[in-house]
Amino acid sequence: MILGHFTQHEAWVNSRVLEMAGITRDTPSPSGGVILKDPATGEPTGIFREFPAQGLIMKVVPLWTKAEKRQGILSMMQELNSLGVTSITEGALGSGGNEFQGGLLGADCIHIYNDLLNEGKLALRVGWLYLFGEYGACTFEDFRQVIPQLGIHSGFGNEWLRLAGVKIFADGIPPIKTAWMDEEYPGGGNGSLVLPGETDEERYNELINMIIYAHKHGFQLGIHSIGGKAVRACIDGFIKAEREEPKGLRHYIIHGDFISDKDIERAVKHNIGNCAQPGIKWTISDFMDNVVGEELSARQWPLRTLIDAGVHLSAGSDAPVTYPSWQQGVQSAILRESKATGKVSGPEQRITVEEAIRIFTIGGAWQDHMEHIKGSIEVGKLADFCILDKDILTVEPHSIKDIRNLMTIVGGKIVYDAGVVRFK
Repeated sequence: MILGHFTQHEAWVNSRVLEMAGITRDTPSPSGGVILKDPATGEPTGIFREFPAQGLIMKVVPLWTKAEKRQGILSMMQELNSLGVTSITEGALGSGGNEFQGGLLGADCIHIYNDLLNEGKLALRVGWLYLFGEYGACTFEDFRQVIPQLGIHSGFGNEWLRLAGVKIFADGIPPIKTAWMDEEYPGGGNGSLVLPGETDEERYNELINMIIYAHKHGFQLGIHSIGGKAVRACIDGFIKAEREEPKGLRHYIIHGDFISDKDIERAVKHNIGNCAQPGIKWTISDFMDNVVGEELSARQWPLRTLIDAGVHLSAGSDAPVTYPSWQQGVQSAILRESKATGKVSGPEQRITVEEAIRIFTIGGAWQDHMEHIKGSIEVGKLADFCILDKDILTVEPHSIKDIRNLMTIVGGKIVYDAGVVRFK
């Protein structure tokens, strides 16, 4: 049995899985991951933190068939269309996911999207971040071996299906102390980058080399980075890569929970984007108070500061970490309330409804290099929009998450109709 943490960054297994995967007290933790062991006996506890460690047990998970994956993608598109979603970024798809979670993040899924496009059955616009190496554990050496052989780079494809860039996981998450933070966690430690290397300096250099290499080959980078130190390292790499070879690829931070004011200034100066997930704040606000302390938790995802500074800010759900409701994301961004208690965390970082809608629309279009054809309803742009049963600009803010989507139109075609609105 394998149980996954809702964040995807930790997994728990029973003794049978340990046996099947050949995990013993002598199995070392891989670089960037942790196999938790009993301090008294040295035996593995069955807890695996971060993707490099989870990869050791995912090898025993039966792979989904291509037909099953196709059905999963079709069901996913139907669900997203029902919510009013017209474009998505697949955050990590490629050969690095072929054996992770049954292959649901593998290259087969790219093939399926391509098949659906050719069959005229693609119901939303898809950009994917390619994943090299093993899931969440790609290295500079993986980049050097694979990237030159691809012969393509970011932007390959069309307005329906395109290679958006390359994904890197720079650090982990605060709840299991794997995000690389400026501040110490309660009980000690700052976390680290989850990349190969015995020291912070070695891991930092690995990240910088990966960024520069991907950049030189024309790949936009979307990098998972949460802690202040991890975000700073990514921005260092983005700046260095662009200075060495100007390309204007619009690299961006994914999450950026604890980005510092100084790094916000650098992001603005160097045209670096930030993709935030307000819905996660709603989900784990109270929990984060205990993980990093109330003061630091209140500044998590400083949307107000980012917007006022002029950062290119986009927003998403990070599904399946949270349910992909953009309505909930908008409500979370303007209220910053806890799902569990209603407590407000960092009211000074609230943004307006109009600003929240913007980061879920035109902000994402900028990230996709497609703001000239989507992201807003204008003459000459793609007809991608949804019809709601209430005016989101005037409804009571606590009711935004309950607004119903009546119809979704993608490319001028109705892909979802709730049966309430009918066009003649």
